Amino acid sequence: MISFSDIDLKKQERLIALEKKHNKLLNKADKIKNNRYRRKEYLSLLKSASETKQSVYKLLVPIFTEHNKEFREIATKNLELTGNRTLNLSAKRIIGNYKSYSSEAFNGIVDKKGYVTCTPLQIPPSNDPLDFSYRCPKLYKGYINCLGNIHLEIKKRDNLFFQRFPEKYECKIDDKGEITLEVTKSIKPYPDKEIPQGYIFGAIFRNISEKNSFFENRAKLIDIINDYRELYLKDIKK
Repeated sequence: MISFSDIDLKKQERLIALEKKHNKLLNKADKIKNNRYRRKEYLSLLKSASETKQSVYKLLVPIFTEHNKEFREIATKNLELTGNRTLNLSAKRIIGNYKSYSSEAFNGIVDKKGYVTCTPLQIPPSNDPLDFSYRCPKLYKGYINCLGNIHLEIKKRDNLFFQRFPEKYECKIDDKGEITLEVTKSIKPYPDKEIPQGYIFGAIFRNISEKNSFFENRAKLIDIINDYRELYLKDIKK
């Protein structure tokens, strides 16, 4: 069993902060869950709590992979189920913040339907059309872990003077979960029209058997993590 003291001090502090934030969000949501006039706020709090818990998982995965043999064996199987493949992903078409397509980074997850879904994490603040900081992205790199958590960071932008929007991506994932995401198609902007936004999605599994195995394994991994979380959460509350 991993001891809380086995975790690096900075990671301990980060973990405690995330767990406290998670509990605070859940408590706030619980207080208004029966108020139909605050339904939107309630759902927003639950979403934030879920995202915070995913941050906890992302922090703990490498620790368990290193120190827990059972976890490591199951995690390796899940990396095999999502690795060594090339995916064709798309940008979702919506009317919204046109700069979201140019995010410096994306966080994502493999959802319950077996789709990669990534949302923008850092949107450039400038509204200046001559600002090169939000030129069309060309290349992102990142990773997917054994739970299906995804993180991508921009590595290269288009050097074209006129603005374009990414529409299609080629996503290559190796056997270690390392991701290379390249824009394969971009389009010119059209005012007041639906444009490809910074919400990347697409199927990751080759068949239903891969999908089912992945989620069965993920449930086991989360159980291992949550059993451990129960132990240190008791200490945090003392």
